[in-house]
Amino acid sequence: MKNSNLLYLLMVLLFTTCSKDENCTNGIYDGDLKIINQEDVDKLNNSCYEEITGDLIIIGKDIYNLEALKNLKIVKGSIRISKTRINNLEGFSNLISAESLYLTANNELENIKGLRKLKNLHHLHFWENNSLKNLTGLDNLVTLSGSFILEENKSLSNLNGLQNLQIIGDKLYFRANTLESLKGLESLKSIKGILDLKDLPNLKTIEQLQNLNSAESLFISETSLKNLNGLNNLQTTFHIFIVANPKLVSIKALNNISSNIRYDIIISNNYELINLNGLEKIKSIGRDLIIKNNYELENLEGLRNISGEVEHLEIESNSNKLKTLSGLNNIESVRFGLEIIGNNDLKNLNGLQGINSAGYLEVRSNEKLTDFCAIQELFKNSTLDVKIQNNSYNPLVKDIVSLNCKI
Repeated sequence: MKNSNLLYLLMVLLFTTCSKDENCTNGIYDGDLKIINQEDVDKLNNSCYEEITGDLIIIGKDIYNLEALKNLKIVKGSIRISKTRINNLEGFSNLISAESLYLTANNELENIKGLRKLKNLHHLHFWENNSLKNLTGLDNLVTLSGSFILEENKSLSNLNGLQNLQIIGDKLYFRANTLESLKGLESLKSIKGILDLKDLPNLKTIEQLQNLNSAESLFISETSLKNLNGLNNLQTTFHIFIVANPKLVSIKALNNISSNIRYDIIISNNYELINLNGLEKIKSIGRDLIIKNNYELENLEGLRNISGEVEHLEIESNSNKLKTLSGLNNIESVRFGLEIIGNNDLKNLNGLQGINSAGYLEVRSNEKLTDFCAIQELFKNSTLDVKIQNNSYNPLVKDIVSLNCKI
């Protein structure tokens, strides 16, 4: 009996001794933990770290397995994993919370399913993880309090895994991925920063954004979108930037935006865009209104309710079909430049009658323009720099304010 008791005590003592990590205090690693090779990872196998108070930095080409981190639940700083050979994140299978997560140039990383318990995150940035196909593993994220950035993940074709994400506290920025749609973002309601979709040549639809009702700014450029269907419920935004979408025909889906635009409306290099229908509820612009290089644009009627002052008004190189500036009738003042340039089918300036002041005026290279009578009012109350050249008719200011305003 005594021998049995002695054996039991020895086993307990042995187990306690083997389980104890002299570098561990209540399962908390204090400060930043930097791992630069697989040996550093393996040293953590017997640790009891459930929390890191600083950043967790993992960088090294020979790192291929993170299972030694399986007890980790909380990282109060950022997790930065870059230039490794890992193909999954199963080592983070118990992670609940981190300030930020950066995955950079992990070219063998195929999935992030190991993040399935992650609920609290401020900032998410994935860059150049060229084998990553989707985002399954982020299923428990409902709110991302900071930014969400995806750049140059060459195999990322969908956003499966984000189906519960509702709020992004800062910007959403997707660039140079192979996304064909935004499948996975069906629950997204609010982006408190910029919605920026850039250099996504495979992106053909954003219909999955049908529940989005606000984004501070809307930037869409270099996509294959034919329309903006999916933004039909967007009511509030302060900046509209629609540029270089060569297949875009319609922006009608923006027809519920009723907020005043604090900054700019810039619509340019959308070669198939027919009109600006969809912007009718917008009543004011704080800065610039630029409509440029939209070769199939037939009219500006979608801008007809914009009134008051803009800082800069530029209608340029809408070459083939724009015959009138009607739609700009309610704009009263241009603080800086008023530019009408390179609109080959424009014959008159009708639509500018309401503008009574501008910083400067440039009207040039409008091949058929012969009638300047609509801007007579502009010269009655203000003195401004004027450049009128290379139009079919190039009157002097004294001609415009007299009976010689057209030929």
